Amino acid sequence: MVDFYFIEEKVAYRAAFTTTGKIAATLGLAKTQAVLGPKGYGLLLNEIQWMLRGEINEVWAGLLEALRNNSLI
Repeated sequence: MVDFYFIEEKVAYRAAFTTTGKIAATLGLAKTQAVLGPKGYGLLLNEIQWMLRGEINEVWAGLLEALRNNSLI
């Protein structure tokens, strides 16, 4: 079960990291460095990434629960 958790977290991290980069590029968030500075920009990206990881983990947990409720796993 522990191995499964690490795999789940790795997938969530990778998906959130990639999505954060795409969001930053699409919205032009790099421009916020002029106002926020490099540390503030890093914090902004960090907050976006952790928000996405939380959402991914919630969806994953819901999927697993649905599979268990239907005796599929």
